Amino acid sequence: MIRHALGISLLLFSLTGVGCLKKRVPTIPPPSQPLTNTPAVVSFQPSKTSDTSTNAELDAILKNFRSVKSFRMKLAYATPQGDFTSTLEFLRPHRFRGLMQIANQAATEIIVVDDSLYMRSSGGKWTDLSGTEAAKVVGSSLKNSLSGDSSVEKIGVDPDAVVKKTRDDARRCDLYKARVRSTDGSPADLEICAADGLPHFVTLTTQHGPFTFEYYKYNELFLIEKPV
Repeated sequence: MIRHALGISLLLFSLTGVGCLKKRVPTIPPPSQPLTNTPAVVSFQPSKTSDTSTNAELDAILKNFRSVKSFRMKLAYATPQGDFTSTLEFLRPHRFRGLMQIANQAATEIIVVDDSLYMRSSGGKWTDLSGTEAAKVVGSSLKNSLSGDSSVEKIGVDPDAVVKKTRDDARRCDLYKARVRSTDGSPADLEICAADGLPHFVTLTTQHGPFTFEYYKYNELFLIEKPV
């Protein structure tokens, strides 16, 4: 889940380079601090007083997520230009559709089908970026974010890590909390709120602010096709 969440962020951040290829293609600004300062890989901090059964529960939730065929997600974070909000759809293995907006600026829509990439702004004409360097970057980011092993062990959770569990009655899910640390040493707080064996709300709070993810409509049937 951590790898997936950050992978999706990287997918969106990678769009910042698209405007260099075609000036008329909209771009998505990065978060309020450089991407290199955000935690690309996180590890849970060890403790001798952890509850291994809670870790096992979280492990099962992450593995369940890895097996879903499709899902929708909302992502939000702060940028220098204003709040970034998006509604995203994922169809494994390699299909993605997203609508993204910064504050009151024009919305950007993107479709990825295998190695093909299409973008448009405010419901306008689609721009085919297939075969460009941007398409390769976005396609690679998407594939990596959706194909990685999401088990607790694979995302760097120490067997003795502290994963605290409480009940979130307002959102009707079990809330798992842990302190994590990025490769650059900066601390971050992770919260995963899960119900029916799947994550529904994820918040990763770094020194640069929170990234919030909402997952819903798992395994629904929908199509993501190349625009006509």
